[in-house]
Amino acid sequence: MADAGGIGKVALITGSTSCDSIGYTIARILARKGYDIILHGRRAEADIEPLRELLQREFHVKCHYLTADLLQRSEIENLCEKKIEALYPDGVDILVNNAGCGVHAPLESFPVDKWDEIIQLNLTAPFDLVRLTVGAMKKKVTTKNMKIKAEIEGISLEESEAIFLKTRNPSGQFVTVEQIAEVAAFLCTPAADQITGASIPVDAGKWAE
Repeated sequence: MADAGGIGKVALITGSTSCDSIGYTIARILARKGYDIILHGRRAEADIEPLRELLQREFHVKCHYLTADLLQRSEIENLCEKKIEALYPDGVDILVNNAGCGVHAPLESFPVDKWDEIIQLNLTAPFDLVRLTVGAMKKKVTTKNMKIKAEIEGISLEESEAIFLKTRNPSGQFVTVEQIAEVAAFLCTPAADQITGASIPVDAGKWAE
């Protein structure tokens, strides 16, 4: 069953179609709090139907899956101005800009086409999504927008764990997607209304070293 905090509100989470991802975990926590959910991605609807149906059944909220290629401004506009508006004429209450990408390469050989994709997906797409949803949000009680970033380096799991735990995390433990999602869910509550334009590290104090 869902909590009462988000009942009557709608949350759009971009890049939320992998069951063990940050995006889908945020969707689960917001659904648990009573929010109707709009999952987003580029995969076929048939592939996402089990995830969508699970949220609806487990938390008794509405859950929709909408596709859009965030590399294309026209598709972002179609997502916000047509697809979402058809479902929720008053717009969404929560926008979580979770979708993102990254490429690791030496500067001199960095693929410029990948640079363009990174800028589009990590910067321009969130700008367009905010631009197209914030007007309706301003008519509501609260407005929250979050940018979630996660990077996975192209090395083995064992190597990445050893390097990460040795050099990057004072706690000696990985931060879990559930912990990040819980922070994101908190930022959607009235208790966080005065937290604006702030970076909130979830890194066991590494940033403060």
